[in-house]
Amino acid sequence: MAEAYEPYDTGVHNHFPGHQDYTPDTTIRKGIFPFLQLPAELRLQVYNDLIPNGFDISYDRMIELPVLLRREDGAHFRLKGGCFPYICTELFLVNRQLCNEARAILYGQNTYIFQLYGGGDMTYHLQSIQPNFGVLYENTHLVRHVRSISIIIDLGRNDYWAMRRVRSRLGHIIRTIKLHAVDTARRSLLKKLHVEFSIDCEALPMHALLEGPSANCHVFHCYNFRHRQEYRFVALETLRRLLFGLENLLDLPTVREVHVEGEDWAIPAWFARCLELCISSGDGNRPRLMDYPKREVRRKATKQTGPIRKGQYMITTQTTKQWFEPRYDWKEYAERNGIEIDEQELEISRLQRKA
Repeated sequence: MAEAYEPYDTGVHNHFPGHQDYTPDTTIRKGIFPFLQLPAELRLQVYNDLIPNGFDISYDRMIELPVLLRREDGAHFRLKGGCFPYICTELFLVNRQLCNEARAILYGQNTYIFQLYGGGDMTYHLQSIQPNFGVLYENTHLVRHVRSISIIIDLGRNDYWAMRRVRSRLGHIIRTIKLHAVDTARRSLLKKLHVEFSIDCEALPMHALLEGPSANCHVFHCYNFRHRQEYRFVALETLRRLLFGLENLLDLPTVREVHVEGEDWAIPAWFARCLELCISSGDGNRPRLMDYPKREVRRKATKQTGPIRKGQYMITTQTTKQWFEPRYDWKEYAERNGIEIDEQELEISRLQRKA
């Protein structure tokens, strides 16, 4: 049995008739290249060639694309598609030193884009993590190493639950970043934060309908530039319920460079300036909390409150603040820091109390 495998112990073999096997000296490496002994500048250059850097890393959110196909035999079937690209590299699996050095390139020299949208997910949860962190949703602790984050709030949907989902998911992102970025021994590495309101037509769901015996009739239904103005006025009805949800950004640690942008009708310029100043200045310059009046409410007693009798009620105190109203007094904060406020720009804030 051993004689059958004797010619194939080492070397390069040619299985064509008439050729002899040979064993070159270069097939067996005598040692390992001392990569870790190279200067740090050379190792950094190698990392830059192997790891993507200077890119905006995002993901394609799961968009339902219902496609109706009609075949010649009359059968109908529907397809749904989506894409979640991942970042995989074997360089992080060599040893701990290479992993730490390469991690500084991947998470420090790229901008990670987290897109928030109001659509429902398969988890049926307001704070589902998968559409928030994209490529990092399985290892959210790596968010601590990210130095540049861009949060894009998609206004593709403007109904009540869409606004609630966006506000809740934004708060979930902020809490996750704060959980892994701030502890007793280490400080946050986040240096740049970009927040943008988007109503781009390409970000809205697109539905494709293919029908006909030869499937040569393609009809696409999506928002185009002609419907942009109409959609703008529809979104304003519920946009005011999302505006002060950006107050969750104040829970982040101090970020050196902050930029909040959006169209004038989406976010007032004075409010964007207040957010940028408050996040970049830290806890030393925070707005004061709003003092909403309290009211007494008569509620029916339950078993959780103790022994009850039939028809027994209890009086509780609750705030008059609604879920979409601001927690902080932004008008006083703007006046304190010399930020000019136009009366027309305050219209959205006034509508908050009327809603």
